[in-house]
This record gives sequence, structure tokens and C-alpha cells, in this order.
Amino acid sequence: MKTSKKIALFFLFFVCNSVLMAQQTSVFKLPFPRQYKTLDTIIDSLALQDHKVAIRRLKKLELQARETNDKLAVLNYKRSEIRYRFIRTINNEKRSELNQLIADTEQLIATINEEQYPEIAALLHFQIGNSLDYQKYNYKEQFTHYLKAYDLFKNIPLEQFPYRHYSQYAIALAYYQFGEYQKAITLAEEVEALYLKNDFNSILSVNLIGLCYLELKKYDQAIASFKWILKNNKYALNPTAWKGIALCSLGRIYYSQGNNAKAIFYLTQGLPILKQEAILVNLANGSLLLAKIYIVQKNSIAAKKYLNIVTELRDEIKSTPFVFEINKLLSDYYQLEGNYKLSLSYLQLANVYKDSIAVSENINKMHAAEMNFAKQKQRLLLNQIEQKIIHQRIILIFLSLFTLLLFITLRIFFDRSKLRLKMEQQELVDKNEKIASELDLANVRLEQYMQSRLHKDPKNQNTDDQENLVSKLVNESTLHTKEDWNEFRTLFEQAHPRYLQRVKEKLPKISPAELRLTAIHKLNLNTNEMALILNISPDAVRKSKKRLTLKIAENLHQSFDEFISSLL
Repeated sequence: MKTSKKIALFFLFFVCNSVLMAQQTSVFKLPFPRQYKTLDTIIDSLALQDHKVAIRRLKKLELQARETNDKLAVLNYKRSEIRYRFIRTINNEKRSELNQLIADTEQLIATINEEQYPEIAALLHFQIGNSLDYQKYNYKEQFTHYLKAYDLFKNIPLEQFPYRHYSQYAIALAYYQFGEYQKAITLAEEVEALYLKNDFNSILSVNLIGLCYLELKKYDQAIASFKWILKNNKYALNPTAWKGIALCSLGRIYYSQGNNAKAIFYLTQGLPILKQEAILVNLANGSLLLAKIYIVQKNSIAAKKYLNIVTELRDEIKSTPFVFEINKLLSDYYQLEGNYKLSLSYLQLANVYKDSIAVSENINKMHAAEMNFAKQKQRLLLNQIEQKIIHQRIILIFLSLFTLLLFITLRIFFDRSKLRLKMEQQELVDKNEKIASELDLANVRLEQYMQSRLHKDPKNQNTDDQENLVSKLVNESTLHTKEDWNEFRTLFEQAHPRYLQRVKEKLPKISPAELRLTAIHKLNLNTNEMALILNISPDAVRKSKKRLTLKIAENLHQSFDEFISSLL
């Protein structure tokens, strides 16, 4: 049976490899727009393969590009190699290598005649912008490259580069994501003015403009944008879905204006469409607004209907602000129902997420500074209390020693060896209890750490545990830095001593990424949770586990589960 599986896997690998090599053989014979897209597809595939294998194929691609004697093909290959390095860098969480990648990209741009090869230069500037974004540099430096790419894109004929419309929209979207709403509007409107014919990109740009106006509280302009989408949703790739999105956006605008009647009118039309088309984020946010309106109107039955939709989507959205809104809304709902105990419980839970949002998004620096000052005062007070406790302990120790001495004097006739044995036994019990307590504490800390990564509700935590969890939620993010991994590893090894050491002993050539996978797997997380913790896609988790399974089978002749069981 195992032999059959190996043959099947080998055959599948051979077929996939043949298809990929066939693409590589013909890619540089394609005209540029198709060549660019096809080459990126190949690069995306190579980025998931073994690095040594991928490098050999990249060298073959470079040779094929040079054999064409076409400088555009050669430059396109060099651009694709930069893309390959970027994907490998972010997938392996090697943030430090981005500095060299950015420098190499800038050096390549310096060798290109931008007038002769504007599409290559534009794509490389866009690549630098993405690298700087991932590196968390000053966003102004990042947008210097984005805007350079934009200026190059707008002068390239559509026949030469038909993807420029979306590329320019993506730059405007980046401004929106940084909160530069007026700049995003200016750029998006300029993008639309460049294209006489509407297409699906027009829907995206107008939607972006409407969202920016909504954030700026320019409601009339926002309404005009979303009504345009209602009228022209035929240009979208999914017209029905965009009809639902536009209707709910209009409902959100009227809600912001305090016009609940119109908000209900548009939201109740849009939400069934979003549910039908599985547009979950918009469905959740629209349902949240309707639930708020009905709670204000004291219509608990209608509010409950939309609260049910929101709570069902909680795990799908996985957004800290969204979970905060849900808990706040549930608190208001149960207050309306007269269940004040449950209302208070959800309010406390909402405040936990509110603190996390305030710190992670840096929305209130003054409040954060005040909180830090309060914590410092609290630490000072705790230090004073600890000093008093130490003094009291010293006095207690002296009293205990005096009492013990008196007791020993009165009971001197007891056998000293017997007393010594009893004391040793007690010390052994205390030591074992301490070891057990430390192990339990390590498991609790590891569980709290993982809950903070996954934004789970700490419903069953006591007050002290909740305070610890707040601290974790405020200060931690997903495991994609070396510091995060070291902190996680410390907690993990306290809870599971020598587990990682035994893994390395059995598989000396295991990679750091695979070692992390075995640690995360030990925590009994599902694939989506593992992907969130490791900052990769669920598909990448499955592929990583598959590669590790093959390595275990090849070196230890065990299945993945047998290997994990052998570590217990």
C-alpha cells in the first residue's frame, strides 16, 4: 500500500514538474503582457518548492531569457527573480533580508531606461513599496516609490500593459489603508479620469472614493458614489454582490447621519444579497448596524435576529475591533432585556478588546501615556508593598525559628534521625509540589499566550487571569518575528520540557519553520488557527505539514502521527 502511494506521489510530482517546465520553455516567447502574468505564475509555484530546486530552475529561466536576445525579456526575468526573493523572504519571516532585497531592486532600477521599459520600472517601484510596507518603514518613503510607479503606469498604453488600471487603483487603496483619505480620493479620481471606458476597476475605484468620503463625513459625496455603483454594477465581476455592498454602504451612511429609517431601508435590502453571495465581512458589519438601531428602538426581537447573524460570523471575521463591537452590542442587548449580570459580563469583555484596539492601532497616544504612567505608579506601590511583606516575613521567620527552637528543646527526646527523615520527606513533597505548580503555570501562560494570538474570548478566566491576558493582548501580535518566536519558545519549553530537543535529536536536519510547525501542532490547533499563528495561509500550513511528513517517512520510516506520539 505504501509503495503504491509512493508511486502515485512520484507520478503526480512528475506531471506537475513537466507542466511547469513546459511553461518555462515557452514563457519568453509570449508577448509582454501575457509573458509577465505567466512568468509570475511560475514564480509563485517555484516559491513554494525546495529552495535548491527553485534556484536551479531560475537559472534555466535566466538562460532562456538571455537566449531570446530581447532586453525586455531579460529585464522581466530579473524582475521576476526579485519577486521570488520577496515571496521567499516573507514566507520564511526573514525580515532582515528585505534591506538587501530593497537595495538590489533599487540598483536594478538604476540600470533601466524608464522611457524604453516603463512597465518593468513601474513594477519594480511597486515591488519596493510593498517591501517597505512589510518592513514597516516610514510610509512617506514607501509612497515615493508607489507614486513613481503610478506616474510610469499612466503613460503606458493599455495595449502594452492592460493591468495598469488595477495597479493604479491599488496605489490609491494603499493611501486609504494609511488613513490618508483625501489623498486617496484625489488619486482614485485621477485614475478614473484616465479611462474613458468603465470596467470592474471603475467599481473598485468609485467604492474606494465613497469609503473615503464616508470616513471624512462628507455624506452627500459618499451617497453619490454608492448610488453610482448601484446604477453601474453591471461592470463588476459579480454585479449581484456589488449591489448588496452598495446598498449596505448607503445604509451605513444614513446610520452615520442619524437617519435610522433610511438606514433600515437600505440595509434590509442589501443584507440578504450579501448572505446569498457569502460576502461575510460586509454582512457582519451591516447586521451589526441593524442590531444597534433596533436596540436603540428597544425592538429586542429584531435586534436578536441580527445579533445572531453577527455572533455566527465572529470566528469568520477574526477582527479585534469587530469582536469589541459584538461584545459591546451584546452588553447593550442584555441591558435592554434586563439581564444586568450578563450585560456587565459582556461590557467587561468589550473593555478588554477596547484596550487592545487602543494600543495596537495607536488611536489615542495620550491615553496610552496616561496608562503607562498609571502602571508605573502601580509598580512603585507594589514595590513598597513587597518591601513591607519582606520585612514581615523576616519577623515571621525569626518568630518561627524561636518557636521551632523552643519546640526542639521541649521535644529533644524525639529521635533526631527520625525528625531529619521527616524534614527531608517534607522538603521532597514541597519540591514536587513546586515543580507541579510551575508546570501548571507554564501551561496556563502558554494557553493565555495562544489565546491572545487567536483573539479568543477569555470567558472562563478569573479576574487575575483576565488581567494577565489583557497584558498579553496589548503587547503581542502574530508569530512573525524572531523575538515573537523566542518568547513563544520559552513558554512552550516551560510547558513541554525537552519536546523541541527530542524533535531535533530525531530529525537533525529539520528546518526552523518545520520545528515551529511541530510546536504549534502540539497545541492541538486547527489548520486555520495554525496559519494565523504562523502568519501564513492555511494552504501553506498543509503543504508544510506534507513536506515534513515526507521528511519523517524518509528518515524515520514513521507517519507524522507516529513521530509526534514518539515524542511524548
